[in-house]
Amino acid sequence: MIPRILMPLCLSGIFVLSANPQSQYTPNSKQVEDLSEAAFRYFFTRELTFSRAEAFCISSGNSLPLNFVKRFADNDPPVVWVVECPVGPRKSDPMTKKKEPPVRIGVTSIRWISSIEAEVRGNCRSGELGYTQLLLHFAKKNERWVVNSTETEVFS
Repeated sequence: MIPRILMPLCLSGIFVLSANPQSQYTPNSKQVEDLSEAAFRYFFTRELTFSRAEAFCISSGNSLPLNFVKRFADNDPPVVWVVECPVGPRKSDPMTKKKEPPVRIGVTSIRWISSIEAEVRGNCRSGELGYTQLLLHFAKKNERWVVNSTETEVFS
């Protein structure tokens, strides 16, 4: 009698323990915007330090408000949505030293581990040949998102 009772209890325990104990964290829109900003700024300062691009053209796989680009109002070069990205030289622009093609930067996905830890997959395309895709590991420290480590997934 006891083995008949113990067997179902043991089997149910195995199924319960093997289930994924992590619950899926759902961030609010401000958290998504703050983390996206941190990821874009990482690309601006780490991957594009010496860029003389005409503009940084951003895109996101997450829903961000149109005014999100105002977070980069003082950035040089200017930051615009990829749909507003300048294409080719304008005949009316004077020739300057700083007229390299715009750089396209995208945050393609965010995987939330917790409210203070996340992974961001992003990419950067400079010209026709330069392409980098990174997986950025973020942690929130002192109310700011900080990159703990990076993994280069594609580089060409």
